[in-house]
Amino acid sequence: MLRPTPDKPTRQPALGLLPISYLMLFRSGNTVILCIDRSCVYTARFLTVCRCVADRGGSRLSELSNLLDELETELRELGYWSDMPPTPEALASKQPFAVDTLTLPEWLQWIYLQRLRALIEADLPLPTGAQVGPYAEEALKSDKRPTQKLLVIIDRIDGCLGKP
Repeated sequence: MLRPTPDKPTRQPALGLLPISYLMLFRSGNTVILCIDRSCVYTARFLTVCRCVADRGGSRLSELSNLLDELETELRELGYWSDMPPTPEALASKQPFAVDTLTLPEWLQWIYLQRLRALIEADLPLPTGAQVGPYAEEALKSDKRPTQKLLVIIDRIDGCLGKP
């Protein structure tokens, strides 16, 4: 049975500009449903999560959190960060990395960062086997901006999440 576990009002918003009251996490076994807005109509994501490869109270979790902050900072410095969220339809993509509806920077900002931060905040297991780096390299190869640091951060996040 799924039980709602809303984020506590004292925490930072797990979804960027959305108020905390709009974030709901439901847990059933190893499946997490992330609902944005109180009725879960805006979009619902099913996140299949695996056993965390790091000690939840250890330095790897802290390292991941710092890397996510670095990723956000680098996206901002490169001018990729947007205050305008994509449409609900774009966020509801079923394709890996939402390649059919979002650019890589949009996916990193509005899905990847938000999901990982929500899992950390809710103290839920993190996914393993992340392979964002190869896709990011391909997606950014024609970009004229200096993306090397961004790619290094993404690779470090992949390494922190480990292999399945």
